[in-house]
Amino acid sequence: MTKLAPGAVIDDDLTVNRHVASGGMGDVYECFDSGLGRRVAVKVLRSSTDDDATAPTLRALREGRATARVVHPGVVAIHRVGRVAGAPMLIMEWVDGPTLREALSSRPLPALAIHWLLEVVDAVAAAHDAGVLHCDLKPENILLAAGDGERRRAKVVDFGLARGATLPQRSETVRNGTRAYLPADALTAPANATLDVFALGVIACELLCGQRPGRSGGVVSVPRRLSLRLREVVARALDADANVRHRDARALQAALIAAARGDGLVEITLRGDAASQALLAATLRAATLRAVPTAGIGAQANVLADRAALRGRVQAAFALVADVD
Repeated sequence: MTKLAPGAVIDDDLTVNRHVASGGMGDVYECFDSGLGRRVAVKVLRSSTDDDATAPTLRALREGRATARVVHPGVVAIHRVGRVAGAPMLIMEWVDGPTLREALSSRPLPALAIHWLLEVVDAVAAAHDAGVLHCDLKPENILLAAGDGERRRAKVVDFGLARGATLPQRSETVRNGTRAYLPADALTAPANATLDVFALGVIACELLCGQRPGRSGGVVSVPRRLSLRLREVVARALDADANVRHRDARALQAALIAAARGDGLVEITLRGDAASQALLAATLRAATLRAVPTAGIGAQANVLADRAALRGRVQAAFALVADVD
């Protein structure tokens, strides 16, 4: 279908403000929802030459249903699924901010790199907890939402290739993901959480070192600019053997927090009721991290470090030489 023009009306209550981006699966528009008085993102899917007539609709339903199962502030919410001009569409939360790829292009070593990495891993861990695999994690699918002051929050988007970790379709291999973020076994073995763990390892290298890990003959090498603690964690996430990788993003999260805390990068508190605190504390103890429980709702690792302190600690821990202001 042709692109929607500014001013076009969808479903009587959505007005197109502008075209935002085009991708392999379709086009994204910024729209205004007159019923709720807010901006939303509308993703209109299109067919590829290999698709049958129902493929875009099935992709939209899969993405919508997968995302709806993950309720987390680090995952872009899906409001509803619909159709426009015969094409399936997803109406989503509007995120006012760049992609992580854009941030990496303009500032290869962001001062908030460790914050963003832990936020992304926490969001993916929530998906894994809900039985959902993303299968296409990359900086283009991570948005940096505007927040208080200079602080932006990383949010994961685009579950278009999602698989159900606990559903029959987990027997599928992943053939349409982005090759640089997939391990070799993605093409031959059933999809499982270690595929997302591998992608998170690649993203960790880009965020913390400004480069992807090296790949040669099936061996993935981690940049030596990482501290020893973090290098060991990331190397395990990138291991060629899926059985060696962290079993899921929640296990990777615990290991990253332990390493980052050991390097003096973050302080950790736990929030939640007694049961959720005990569950997360047990996971963190397995990674040799001692956490302090506090009041709140929802178990989570909460990163506490101001920008100036973090900048100095990041530079010391990773021996960075680039400007990270």
